[in-house]
Amino acid sequence: MTKKRLILSLVLSGVVSSFAAGQAQTPDTPLASDTEEQQKRNEREERAIALLEEVVLEAQSLRLPENRLRAQAQAADLLWSHNEARARAIFVEAMNGLGALINGHDTSAPDYYNWVGPVTQLRMEMLDMVARRDPQLALDFLRATRQPRPPQTDPYYRQPDPEAQMEMRLAAQVAARDPQRALRMAEESLAKGFSYELSDTLYQLQAQDKEAAAKLAASIVKKLQGENLLASHEATNIAAQLLRMEPRTEGETSGANPKQSYSVGSANGIVTVRSGPMTGLALDESTYRQLMETVVASVLSYSPATDPRNHVARSNAQNLLSTLQGMMPKVEKYAPGRATALRRRAADIGKTLDPFSRWHSENREVLERGKLEDLLQIAASAPPEVRPEVYQQAAWRALGQNEPERARQIINEFITNPVQRKQMLDQIENQARWRAINEGKIDEARQLIAQMRTSEERLQALVQLAMVIRGRGDARAALQLLDEARAQLGDRAQNQQQMQILFQIAQAYSQIEPARGFDVIEPVIDQLNELVAAAAVLNGFILNDFREGELVPQSGMISSTVQQCTYHLAGLAASDFDRAKADADRFQSPEARVMARLKVVGGVLNPQLGPGSLRPGRGGRIRSRF
Repeated sequence: MTKKRLILSLVLSGVVSSFAAGQAQTPDTPLASDTEEQQKRNEREERAIALLEEVVLEAQSLRLPENRLRAQAQAADLLWSHNEARARAIFVEAMNGLGALINGHDTSAPDYYNWVGPVTQLRMEMLDMVARRDPQLALDFLRATRQPRPPQTDPYYRQPDPEAQMEMRLAAQVAARDPQRALRMAEESLAKGFSYELSDTLYQLQAQDKEAAAKLAASIVKKLQGENLLASHEATNIAAQLLRMEPRTEGETSGANPKQSYSVGSANGIVTVRSGPMTGLALDESTYRQLMETVVASVLSYSPATDPRNHVARSNAQNLLSTLQGMMPKVEKYAPGRATALRRRAADIGKTLDPFSRWHSENREVLERGKLEDLLQIAASAPPEVRPEVYQQAAWRALGQNEPERARQIINEFITNPVQRKQMLDQIENQARWRAINEGKIDEARQLIAQMRTSEERLQALVQLAMVIRGRGDARAALQLLDEARAQLGDRAQNQQQMQILFQIAQAYSQIEPARGFDVIEPVIDQLNELVAAAAVLNGFILNDFREGELVPQSGMISSTVQQCTYHLAGLAASDFDRAKADADRFQSPEARVMARLKVVGGVLNPQLGPGSLRPGRGGRIRSRF
């Protein structure tokens, strides 16, 4: 019996051991490797926070207030989730410093406009940071850093109120978390005047609370009724946008019109309309009718003969008229008594336009939304000075429909300027190359890449192809392409385009084999130190990257390149914090070193802000700010 009991005991022990082993591997139980990885992440974060405190102290030695304040604000933003009390203290210090900077500058000084632009940009950046954290602190920030209204230099153009712009910018950010509070803030700001940021607030509210968005839209229409629309680009902008909404008939809810509408942007006083989804946002019919009456009355009140020098009124009248001409059925429905007068006024204003603008206004609907055959038809009867542009647009329309042969035919048949014709044909061939690259067709892409004219174009295409292949899961083939590109380029850029390609190679490596990314970035930092030193000597003669002996963010090519380098260094920090920190310390100028150290900390504490989340613009440049 004793022997049997022993055997039974051993069997039961085996069953229990197997069960325990199975339990240890259940998905709910963390593996030892997961725990170790979490410990490593915690250690990296602790060291990053320690480095951040060093950076805060180092930033105090920077001479330029903008550099010092921006570094403080970014440090507070990075620290917030880990030590909110300390982050608040740093941010309040930066807030007070910015307030003192603004209050200490004379608005009548000759350099006011050169000075106020960078300061306003810094204020917007700081507002965006704190608004993500605490709306009330953001309001306190706005009050503590209030800017004086800019001096009036144009008798016809009223400068936008910077405070109304900033308040509406804040309301747009608050809308994602607290739509009702954002609505109150927007209405309070609207009482002071219009701003371009009003449209962003409206869109954000529409995404979170359609009723709140409809209420704000109705408040805007009421405000517009008491405005001289032709005197304000901002009022014209929002009026054109609201006109593009779908009126809501009685009994429909605010979400009952999921139709295509338009968003409106403005630059230098020119209103541009672009298509975009506006599902669910609508004005009730009575409010829409009031808006239509207000806008049509404003356009009819304008006469070119009244004051030909008033370029603001002329521009706004033409923009609103162009919007109305594209929706004449709505004009006839909601302002039927004014449709005939509006057509007469369009003819009167049209006589004052240059031939291109007049023809463009008359054919606006076809140019924006017409079919390819419609474009070709109006091109044939267009004025000679307009015709090449219309045929060019038709060629791009064909290319957009994936008809490259038709696009080539249009170019060869109708574009008579040989230089322009060659440029357009080259663009079509280039698009065919990039399509093959983006589809990951390696053999075809390599043949097309070989036909590219410059070595920089070929290298950039190789890197793009590598990233497409990597996205499809073939890391080995991607590394081979990257190694090939790097071998051709070397470690030292000969021009700005090659520097951008080195950044792209480093970013690609960071997602596959980070150590090779460091190998690319480190020689770049050494070369940038040489370029920064040379730029300091040439500053004021050829370059303008420095002020008071320090690099100014986004002021020139050198400072912008330094910023891009720090972003890519941030993308490597999570894989090897010590090496990234050591590389940040390689920057010789204090402001560049502070910039780089902040980005390395961000790469650990806030990795989604690294270069992997940024999309290169034309030529591979990444738009970023220190």
